[in-house]
Amino acid sequence: MLGSKQLRVRKSALGLVLEQSYIAFFATVIFCVFYLTVSWGVVRTDWLLAWFVAMMVLTVFRFWANWRAQKNLAAANHAKINRIARVIHLGAAAAALLWAVMSTVFLRADSPEHFISTILLLAGLCTGVVSSYIVDRRFTYIYLTMMLLPFAARMAWEGRHFFALLIGCFLALMILLGRNVNRYVVKSVELGVENEELIHKINDASHEIRTPVTAIVGFAEILKDSEEAPEDIRNYAEVIHRNSEYLKKLVDSVLLMAESDSDEEPEVPQETVNFRDQVQCAAAVLSQKIEEKNLQLEIKVEPNVPELIKSNSLKFQQILVNLLSNAVKFTPRGKISIHAGCCNDLLLIKVADTGIGIKPEAKDSLFRPFWRENRKEVRSQQGSGLGLALSRSLTRSLGGDLILLESHPGRGTTFEVQLPLYTHVRTTMPEQAKSETNS
Repeated sequence: MLGSKQLRVRKSALGLVLEQSYIAFFATVIFCVFYLTVSWGVVRTDWLLAWFVAMMVLTVFRFWANWRAQKNLAAANHAKINRIARVIHLGAAAAALLWAVMSTVFLRADSPEHFISTILLLAGLCTGVVSSYIVDRRFTYIYLTMMLLPFAARMAWEGRHFFALLIGCFLALMILLGRNVNRYVVKSVELGVENEELIHKINDASHEIRTPVTAIVGFAEILKDSEEAPEDIRNYAEVIHRNSEYLKKLVDSVLLMAESDSDEEPEVPQETVNFRDQVQCAAAVLSQKIEEKNLQLEIKVEPNVPELIKSNSLKFQQILVNLLSNAVKFTPRGKISIHAGCCNDLLLIKVADTGIGIKPEAKDSLFRPFWRENRKEVRSQQGSGLGLALSRSLTRSLGGDLILLESHPGRGTTFEVQLPLYTHVRTTMPEQAKSETNS
């Protein structure tokens, strides 16, 4: 039995064919009217009208079958999908046979205008087939062959060997083109299904994490407010409460991302936040780990960065915390730096470290969810491989992007957060803008 993932891939592929088929039906009507016009008075009228009516009836039937298939596709099992695919294939095969009749029985080789129109029509049909049915590669080949081989056979039978050879070469070219396009289309469909599975995994994991985190937040709050507990215990409870609150907000944000529609355009953020406070808060979350590893943290904000910007406080902190966490995790010694500046209405934040760096062959996979570089220095550190993927997703939801600026194995890595500068009317005075902290 086929697995559930393969079933979803087949549904997605079939759904793509059904969507593209509407364009094919519209093009079929246009092509039929065009052929009827150029063939009127050249081909026997009764044959021509019978062919046109048959093609229109078939197109209407295929449109109806396509509409019903789309309605039932979501709840379809493997057997239902096979039936839908057979109906689509049979309808398209019948259309291909009617087009073959056009290019063989109706062809008037003694009329240059009719001959050229038929060739152009077949060429347009072939490109339409490749674009509409390319997800089903084998069927595309059969469709192309059924349309073009009868035409090539007639050319060869009439002694037009050059045209027959030319049609054969065109058929081979379309098959090669279809093969290449099919590879990318099928891969895109599979990646789409994998992305849906990933969202479900994140959603399920976030729900599982939320319950114990909520309990930690509650008990930490009770402990830090207890007058009977020693002061140092209350201080520790305050740290636990602050970080667990952040973790709870992070889980809630992941749940929101998992439930959101990925096709929607990112909304312009409306919350006004203090940029320097946000950077300092993100650094404070990692301050203990930085001290434990005896690392140096440098924060520098250029004078042209406004004091207040419009962004999303939670998402902004998540991005910085994720990048700083990775920097601390993979920097055994040296320093970590945050440098912020503005350029062309963009807020540019560079997070650099002097850590183990990233190998060149790993850079293309760096932002894939749950992916981790396969080497000892990386595997020895705890992590899910989700931080960079989430950070890029969050940055793009704010209308910006996250890129790997540079990285050299053994010499460190630099990431750059690029955000549109939705500024508040109030800006920072030059003497207030310089913020450089070493720890």
